[in-house]
Amino acid sequence: STVSVLYCSANMRSTQRRMTDNKWRLLVSVIIMVSLFSLNWALNVGSSGDTKTTSQDIVVQPTKKPRTKTPPVGKPKRKVAVATYVHKGKYDRATTHTFEGMMDNIAVTTSQVRRFEKQMIFDIELIVFLTNTSKGLAPTFEKLGWTPRIIELPMEPHEIRNPQIADEVTRDGAIGIWEMIKLEAWRPSVINMPGVEMILMIDTDIHIRKPFDAVFLPPMMAENATLGFTHGAWEIEKVNGGYLVIRPDERSEKDYHGIYEIFREGDFRSGTGWKGKVGWTYGGRTIQGLLPYWYLYGGGVGRGSQMWRCHVNNMVNSDECRPTPPEDVISNHFTGGCQKPWNCGHAPHPLCKNFTETWWEDVKFAEQYLNLPHRRRCPGGSYESMGILENKWSINHDFYD
Repeated sequence: STVSVLYCSANMRSTQRRMTDNKWRLLVSVIIMVSLFSLNWALNVGSSGDTKTTSQDIVVQPTKKPRTKTPPVGKPKRKVAVATYVHKGKYDRATTHTFEGMMDNIAVTTSQVRRFEKQMIFDIELIVFLTNTSKGLAPTFEKLGWTPRIIELPMEPHEIRNPQIADEVTRDGAIGIWEMIKLEAWRPSVINMPGVEMILMIDTDIHIRKPFDAVFLPPMMAENATLGFTHGAWEIEKVNGGYLVIRPDERSEKDYHGIYEIFREGDFRSGTGWKGKVGWTYGGRTIQGLLPYWYLYGGGVGRGSQMWRCHVNNMVNSDECRPTPPEDVISNHFTGGCQKPWNCGHAPHPLCKNFTETWWEDVKFAEQYLNLPHRRRCPGGSYESMGILENKWSINHDFYD
């Protein structure tokens, strides 16, 4: 009987040890599961794209693909604007189809903005800067839904204190000193649209391909930035003036006056640009030199945000941008390595061919949006205009509903 008691006692102690071991195993399993859940949650939050990005001198160009957000249901949409400019003097020596093609692309831009607006988190205003040579186009732009602003530059070339630069600035870039018209987007009093938070200023040869919320949001447009920009065609072109995002406020107004003071001073040096720092490039005596100087070395340091050139201002002119999948390109620029479709030329690169084909497809949308008949594509190698200036069209406001 003593042996039986000892055996039972030993068996009970063994059972207790197994139960204790099972409790510890259960506890360890729970701790591991909680830890794994916490790690997975942290990784998902960290990759959600909500991290705030700030700008230093220039924000390093991100590599992640842009995303378009779905508009929140029932929440008022924020307001931004798309702006462009027309200085008719640019086309005095150009062929007729060049000017008509530019006006057709403005019609395509109008159509594309209205096509994508309902998918975006922003309401979009349209603004056009006109000059004394182009103000006759105001009724056409108003009919298209653009708000015209007639602009006179605040200074003449002879006011530049460096006589050589005063002369050269009249011929530099596409339209000489009139490139400075873009700076009017820095002035809230000129924009005069309450509630407009930011402005996308584009050249008339930009093609908007898909919803473009991303250009107004971090990380492309940093929250503290006044200017969003892209690098240009060459290494020395630190800012391309054909695609700019501006946040018009008190700071931008001060920038406007500060930039013009640098301009008046005229300290532009051969081989090095403004004050020997930056801007020795095409158009460098105006926008494409003054903007990088101001936001890299002047009063705007820390308020420039570099956007994804290959995604928003792709010119098919660099080894970096040529491999970009077409579906990732929000907008392209018909210049540099990819010329304008209305020139009816050859697209030398597959990406340029895609851009050209897509433009012609989007022309069909514009023709339907404006109740215009479909046209042939470059019949006989010559461009056939949509006839925007002939006023034989009307907007189909229900087309994109």
